[in-house]
Amino acid sequence: MGSLSIVDVTRRYGAFLALDSVSVEAGQGEFLTLLGPSGCGKSTLLGIIAGLDYPTSGEIRIDGTDVSGTLARDRDIAMIFQSYALYPTMTVRKNIEFGLKIRGVGAAERAKAIQNVATMLRIDHLLDRKPWQLSGGQRQRVAMGRALVRNPKLFLFDEPLSNLDAQLRTEMRIEIKRLHQKLGATIVYVTHDQVEAMTMSTKIVVMNGGKIVQIGTPNDIYNSPADLFVARFVGSPAMNLLEGTVETHGGVQVLKVSPKLSIPLPNGYAVSGQAVTLGIRPENITIGDAQDETCIALDARVDLVEPTGADTLVIFDVAGKEVTARTAPTTKINAGQTLKFSFSQDNFHLFDTKSGKRLDKKGATGNVPPSLAARSAAQAI
Repeated sequence: MGSLSIVDVTRRYGAFLALDSVSVEAGQGEFLTLLGPSGCGKSTLLGIIAGLDYPTSGEIRIDGTDVSGTLARDRDIAMIFQSYALYPTMTVRKNIEFGLKIRGVGAAERAKAIQNVATMLRIDHLLDRKPWQLSGGQRQRVAMGRALVRNPKLFLFDEPLSNLDAQLRTEMRIEIKRLHQKLGATIVYVTHDQVEAMTMSTKIVVMNGGKIVQIGTPNDIYNSPADLFVARFVGSPAMNLLEGTVETHGGVQVLKVSPKLSIPLPNGYAVSGQAVTLGIRPENITIGDAQDETCIALDARVDLVEPTGADTLVIFDVAGKEVTARTAPTTKINAGQTLKFSFSQDNFHLFDTKSGKRLDKKGATGNVPPSLAARSAAQAI
């Protein structure tokens, strides 16, 4: 399997800047996912890696060799498309072996490779069928088999699961992850679905507006989003965000969200006077009073309750903003109730509202008395 280096790749279409100095690396055996909304440039970048398009400037290196001007057929890559791209008049067997036949691989070797891949993907009983006789999940397995049989340096996946229903998407995610673990393949995967990215990747590249916003492990992306875009985009439900201005009272910094609500901030942020956005994940909000000195508790009215089976989402109002808490599936709450919600300063994410960038701690700003946080925020909204 090969390594991939994308070096300062820019792509312009006339006046439109599709990619802006993009640089990222995927080591041998890595599962790299390009994640972002429609139009962010991820499919353009995948096309450039594949050789279906070319950069205006910059380089694509596979195993250290610049292939930016090399034809797609000479890059030793395999691509799995959203539309499967199977030959409708050919059987599954002939679809899988087509690339090997073009490359002059002998019949005996082709037959062995096809059988191995078909067994691995559990489609060996489908080899004599044609694509129109297969389900969507089976077609996707055939498309994967056609790529796997060639044993290329890189596998490129272009939103391969978006045409499948929810159950099949889950099954195919597991299938692709299992294959990656078994083969140690180097994979570049494009998706707008953050669940796919989080569950399969070893490294995620979050893109927006033709630029890379953040690169990291799924844990990095989820627990330390680089800016407000990542905070909003990654997570379902999305991170709750409350905007305000930071004030200092008695050596304690508080975020003034509304005239009635001031939320004490953790020690270590030098942000007094700044417009700041506080983020808190839904699973970090609990129903009930503060548990310790780091917790903030407030009373809020429940607007909506959404049972999802695995959990229950409780949507309530905080200073005119919708806030969502993820609770246990057995939670018994009705819309219209006023309840006490609590969340810990340990789970706060702070962002500069103007730039959107994540704020890092820059030294202590004073000690918060143990009960001050709960007292300061426990006001009716």
